[in-house]
Amino acid sequence: MVALQVFGSYVRKYWLIALAVVGVVVGLVLFRKSNVDLGKLVEGINDDHQKDLESIKKKDQTVADAKKQIAADEQKQLDELAKKYADLQKDLDAEQRAKADEIMKNTNADPDELARQLAALTGSTKLSN
Repeated sequence: MVALQVFGSYVRKYWLIALAVVGVVVGLVLFRKSNVDLGKLVEGINDDHQKDLESIKKKDQTVADAKKQIAADEQKQLDELAKKYADLQKDLDAEQRAKADEIMKNTNADPDELARQLAALTGSTKLSN
């Protein structure tokens, strides 16, 4: 606050110098002769900006396409694995059914022996006592 009071008193005392400095700055800004065309400069900046935006869109599209391709490949692999699993499950079920039928023929209606052999076949502990 004191600095502003000192600055204000300085400007009041030496107002002619402050006015001259402001006049020189305004004169340089208004009457300068330059080869720079602000319209062309702004147009060039806008063109560069549009090129950057197009580049970003292309990169985003490339990333999106890659993600879609990865998702499609992943789904294809999952479908193949599901089909292989279903086929193996069918084979295993048919194989276990055949073994279970063979066990039933071999046990001659003995329920304890049947339960023990079926438990051994399926890996279950619930069937055997």
